[in-house]
Amino acid sequence: MKTRFLVSALLPLAGWMGLAGWAGCPAAEAPTDASLCVDRLSVKMVPPAGLKVEFRLLDCEGNPVRQLTPGDVNVINDEKGLPFGQGGEGDSISDIGENSAVELYSVLTLDLSNSIGEGELRDAVIDGAKAFVEEVVTKQTGVLRHNVAIVAFGSPTQVTLEQDFSSDDSALNAKLEELRGSPMRGSTDLYGAYMLALDTVALKGTADAIVERFVVLMTDGTHEAGDEANRRQAALNKKEATAATVYSIGIQGNYDGCKLEELAGPQSGGGCRVGAACQAGTAPPASCPNFISDVSQADLGAAFADVADKAAALARSNYAVGICTPVAFGSPSLTLDIDVDGRTASEALTYFAEGVLTGDVNGCDVSGIQSGVLACSGGSCVVVCGGMQCGTDQGASCGTCPGTDICGPDNTCTPL
Repeated sequence: MKTRFLVSALLPLAGWMGLAGWAGCPAAEAPTDASLCVDRLSVKMVPPAGLKVEFRLLDCEGNPVRQLTPGDVNVINDEKGLPFGQGGEGDSISDIGENSAVELYSVLTLDLSNSIGEGELRDAVIDGAKAFVEEVVTKQTGVLRHNVAIVAFGSPTQVTLEQDFSSDDSALNAKLEELRGSPMRGSTDLYGAYMLALDTVALKGTADAIVERFVVLMTDGTHEAGDEANRRQAALNKKEATAATVYSIGIQGNYDGCKLEELAGPQSGGGCRVGAACQAGTAPPASCPNFISDVSQADLGAAFADVADKAAALARSNYAVGICTPVAFGSPSLTLDIDVDGRTASEALTYFAEGVLTGDVNGCDVSGIQSGVLACSGGSCVVVCGGMQCGTDQGASCGTCPGTDICGPDNTCTPL
């Protein structure tokens, strides 16, 4: 049976929905192994006859599934009971595509305590972090390029934000090389570093953007700064309140696997074990891919690259579909049906067409709606940023320039 939920899509909430973190499958129907979960579901109206349906698709433990293809998705015009594009009244639908409103922010949180130096692990840590930057910044373009910040930690007074968010790989790599030669930082304030990283990423993102936030925590040890029970609980409370996805990497050494596993993952909807559910010395379950355990020095670079691949897959889980609809009156609904290799999800979504849409499908550009940047006000949106690489248009962000490039007067990126 397909999982079906009814969502009332109030347009003023669309931006808020895009900023929300993972909270598990909706409770309307218990998920099964064949279930998929849709969140961040919204519809934006683009007069005279356009709709942009945005959503994120994950499995019901908050993990990415394979990338969607056009045959995986049907959007049903509930007025007709037929998929858009088959109604015979000029309606149409675009191919499924990436969401142009996605913004990506990652915090590398690196253990540079004494044990890292004594174990001669510092070079491997820095090289691994540089491998992450290469994968998520250097090799990426457009909306899939991350903005990365760097936190380094040791004792409580040595937990610091070393680099604010940047998509300049040269600046990020220079900071990492600086850290390679810096003094070691004493004991390990694991929870302080974790909470600083979550606080650093918490408020990033522009209004109405679909924001993915990541924290990558790497350590070879346990919390040694005292008051562990209270600090641990404060960290878990912050995890429950965050919209970030956390990856933790445990280097072979004196770390507590259970204490690192419970810090990983999305919120409690994920499949990582917390507290007594985790038994010491056991490997993380398959439902917790965000904790990478028992990593050797030689494999640390590969572990960071693996985290980068996981983050990229999550970022690509945000989709948009453009629709041209003849419906102009009342509060119609559409149904999003998804089938990925037999795993299914189905959600109905209402929108408020009257007074916004006219049904003039001849004036509707379905591909432009799907791929374009929208500026929205009062429940009505317009496609903006045509030909612009950077800057803003009617309050909407048109992109940022890579590296040291600057945004010129013509809203194109030019070398500094």
